[in-house]
Formats: sequence, structure tokens, C-alpha cells
Amino acid sequence: MFVGALTGNASGSSGSCSGTAAIATQITVTDNESTNENNLVLFAADAADTSGTVSAEFDGNLTYNPSTGTLNSTVFVGALTGNASGSSGSCSGTAAVATQITVTDNESTDENNLILFAADAADSSGAISAEFDGNLTYNPSTGVLAVPVLSAGAGVGGTNNWIQQWGVRMSTYFLNWHKPPPTYGPNYYQWGTNMGTTSLPTTWPDSEHPCIVIPVAMTLKSYHLHGNASSSQTYELVLMKGYGITYGSAGDWDLTQCGSTQSNAVTSGVINKWEETGLSVSLAAGDSLLPLWRRTTTSSSNTYYIEGSFSIVCEID
Repeated sequence: MFVGALTGNASGSSGSCSGTAAIATQITVTDNESTNENNLVLFAADAADTSGTVSAEFDGNLTYNPSTGTLNSTVFVGALTGNASGSSGSCSGTAAVATQITVTDNESTDENNLILFAADAADSSGAISAEFDGNLTYNPSTGVLAVPVLSAGAGVGGTNNWIQQWGVRMSTYFLNWHKPPPTYGPNYYQWGTNMGTTSLPTTWPDSEHPCIVIPVAMTLKSYHLHGNASSSQTYELVLMKGYGITYGSAGDWDLTQCGSTQSNAVTSGVINKWEETGLSVSLAAGDSLLPLWRRTTTSSSNTYYIEGSFSIVCEID
């Protein structure tokens, strides 16, 4: 045994030199890349500097497994480059920025779910915050999206349409034009008032039912009649626009035709259609629309009729 300072090198076989060195500048390291074990990780004790004399310590909560390449710790702090993985619930805490989230398919639960949206996002990409609004919810069971106000503004691409439809039985006599009943208008299914002329009218009496009144400014886009006829004849359909009256004052409507006359030679008992699409007829609030029809074959008092559905499609300005 030697006690005291030693000048020079000491040598001996493995294990023949014993005791604890006050300061060691090197240690022997064994390469371990595959053993399936949780090894404690050596670190410098309370080291304020990156060099000099420091003590070495372990923490039982900081381990490394060479077989799996897994570094285990109770808390990770700092920037992460690459991917973090683990079973559900094994990764906890709040990421500064996440590029993906886990989504669960829910198509049937009867519950009002809050909808995630980007917070005040001026751009469609980049790091943004996610927010909820308690007034914007979706129920997967009912398919109902609940929102206090739904608006389709300029550039959104939405179109507000005004679509009306009537179930009708349109009678014809001789070759004259016919109109909806002057008392009940289009709401009575039996359309068949004989106008007594083969010429289209240019005015509409203000003493009769105003027919289809336009509630707000809009544009007529199309009109349609689908139905079957009681007799094989040629039938015509037109749609007239009424305008120019002053409500509260006497005076008839002026009439002008919307588009062109729709004519169709049909076979009885077969569904046919008379329609005109691609229209762009401006309609002011308070204007009216008047459908007229007739047959152009078999001039007789026999009643031939079309049973069907008449509809108009308008786009609100």
C-alpha cells in the first residue's frame, strides 16, 4: 500500500488498483447499443460551467434503453426537432406549435360539439391559435349546425333563391288563352278561366287577383310546367310580368312577356314539360307574374286539361 502523493504512473492488472480518486479526467466507457434495460443517465451535479471539476450524479427517473432507443423522463422542456411518439396518453403537456392533431370520427352521438376555428387568421397557413365559440355547435346525431347568424356575403358564392310551386289542373277551351281564377288566384288548384281571345293581353285588371306578387327585388331565372295532358294536343305556355301600378290608386297592370312562348305537341297520359331557363328578367318589389296557357289544336268547346306542377325560380337581388 502506498499513502501520499505519487509522481509518475501507477500500473497493475485489472482490479489491482483500488480506492477512490479525488479527481478523474477520464473514465472507461462500454459500448451498449442493444441491451434491453433501462440504464441511468450520468449527468454533472449542479454544474454552472461546462468544464472544470464537477460531481457526477444519477436520477432514477432519467433512464435510457439501448434496445429501444427510448429516453424516459418525467418532464421534457425545450424545442423538439423531429417526431414525438407514444401510446395514447403517454405524451403529455402543451406543444408550442403542432402541425397535426388526432381526430375521432363521430357521426351519431347526440351532443352539441364546439367547432374549432383559427383565431383571427388573416392567412390560410402558418402558426395560428385555435379557438371555440360556445354559440357555434354541431350535433352529429341530428346533423344540425347551430349558429346565431348565417350570412353569405359578397364573394362567398352563395345565392339566395325564391322558388315557388303550385299543383294545378289547367283547363283549355277552344284556342283561347286561359288564366288562374280571378278570385282565388294561383292558390286554387283549378286553373281554367277562359280569356276569350287568342291574343296575349297587354294589361291586367286591378280588380282581379294580382296572381303572383313579388315581395322583394329579384331576377326571374326560369319557369317550369311538368305534367300530363288529358288529350293529345299542342299546348302553349307563357309567363307575363305585371308592372306599373300605384298601390292604393286605381289603374291596371301593364303586361310584358317574360322570355318566349313555350309550345309542345304532347301525347296524352305521358309526363311532359314546358319550361324556359336562362332568363334574366328584372322584377321590382310589388310587380306580379301571370302564367297563361292555351291549346292551339282542336278548336272546340271540349275541355282538355294539363294536370301537373307549375314553378318559378327567382334570384333575390
